[in-house]
Amino acid sequence: MWIRISTGRLSVDLVSPDTRTKKLYLYSGYNFDETSTATPWGPPDTEVLAIQSLALEQYHRLCFLYLTQCRDRPISTSATVNLGAVISWPSRHQYGDHVKIGSLGKLNVLYNDSWWTGDLAENGWRCCIADDVFNTQMMLKVYSYNNDAWLSQANYIFSRLQITSNLEDCVLIEDIYFTLTIGNAGEDSPPGFLFICPREDFRTGPTSFRWPHCPAYWSLDSSGVDRLTVEAATQLGFPTLQLATEIGGFSSDAGVYTGLHKFYQAKGFNPDSQDVALHLGEPLFRLSIDVNSPFARAEEISAEGEADVVNRDGGPDGGHSLDGHAPTDATGVPALEESPIVSRGFRFIMMVQLMLIFFLSLLSLYEKMF
Repeated sequence: MWIRISTGRLSVDLVSPDTRTKKLYLYSGYNFDETSTATPWGPPDTEVLAIQSLALEQYHRLCFLYLTQCRDRPISTSATVNLGAVISWPSRHQYGDHVKIGSLGKLNVLYNDSWWTGDLAENGWRCCIADDVFNTQMMLKVYSYNNDAWLSQANYIFSRLQITSNLEDCVLIEDIYFTLTIGNAGEDSPPGFLFICPREDFRTGPTSFRWPHCPAYWSLDSSGVDRLTVEAATQLGFPTLQLATEIGGFSSDAGVYTGLHKFYQAKGFNPDSQDVALHLGEPLFRLSIDVNSPFARAEEISAEGEADVVNRDGGPDGGHSLDGHAPTDATGVPALEESPIVSRGFRFIMMVQLMLIFFLSLLSLYEKMF
């Protein structure tokens, strides 16, 4: 079995191979020419091959697509959410019980919404005819995808904060969904209008978002000057407006971060630094909690960061238990543990993961060829 340089296709010899055709060669990149370098594929060198054949971005993509878990969950409509934040959030806990450990100060925030409906008024609000919006739903999605930035700096943050356990609880927040549900009107409801606030009203800071105090209201007049109270609108037969918030992010287990650590080291980077992120031009994370350790200096929590961490009652998080039993220390850092000794079983799992990544890269290569 070999790759024919003239066609770039995978070829199989149906006769008994001689010593020159015993090995499969993996070429770096997707363009095959006579200058491509080849590396023999043998069982002892599988790990080395995976490292040599994959670029940083390719390794990140494979980790993100096949070795991460999505964390989508509804949260309180009173909560403020910080896009690009990394939080320690056990899956069995409420969002208000999380501890923020890092954040991105600069983000490319994007919107995907059905919020832009109706006619635009001079004050930036949208005016919708009531009959057009009965029994409908409007959604505003705010998102910023920074998986490369997080994967390239995860080990740096863990090292600075000396977090060695429960790594699967660390979640990068990437999506926020604000949903407005409008029910059916009463039989005798008069003609009216629904006014919807500008999407900019959801923004409370450079990277933080929450429901505004008044996202929508009913009015009998097309100018919207005379707002109907909730009680008055209900008495007239207009449906109540229901709000919902859902956030989305992803997490990975310890094996993924161990693999990243080893991969960066083999590529010549310091895995416990931000060197990879700087090399890729990714935005840098800031620590969001004070750290008192020999390997980390204390950093101030920004005013925005304090506002972003909101519990279910609308107050700031602090001193919540991360495991359901023992509370965190004064800094809010997850309990520190000594690094465990890597067992043979864990090494075997890591090898299986590398084999999987290597196989998926070959599969992607084959699909691009054919």
